[in-house]
Amino acid sequence: MKKNIKLLSIVLLIGGMFSFGLVTEPNHAVKNNQDFKWEKLGSRKVNMVADHDEILVTAYKGFFTKIKFKVLDAPILLRNVKVIFGNGEFRSVKVNKKFTAGMESRVIDLPENKRIIKKIVMNYTAVAKHKGKATFVVWGRH
Repeated sequence: MKKNIKLLSIVLLIGGMFSFGLVTEPNHAVKNNQDFKWEKLGSRKVNMVADHDEILVTAYKGFFTKIKFKVLDAPILLRNVKVIFGNGEFRSVKVNKKFTAGMESRVIDLPENKRIIKKIVMNYTAVAKHKGKATFVVWGRH
């Protein structure tokens, strides 16, 4: 009898331990969804001699509602960014701001909510007295 009670206690204890691992959040809970993550669309080592560069973004990356960018490695004076969409339309964003290495832009909303991005063209000026190339990285959010 004591063996049966011990065995039953052990079974209930183990079953209770597994049941806690199976508890899930209700359906209305906030999920860590792909919609809330930023996806890297591309990057470019900018030629400090030229005044513009572009990043090609292919359609397989999907539709985007917002973009932002970050400058790495060296400072640049970013004049403007032109986002060209899959249907040929575009959005130009005047920036006219010096970005130091590691600095990130504000979030830029894309018109009509969800758009396929074909390419991003940036116009910039190299910051005097700095050697090396800056890296321009673009991020998009679905």
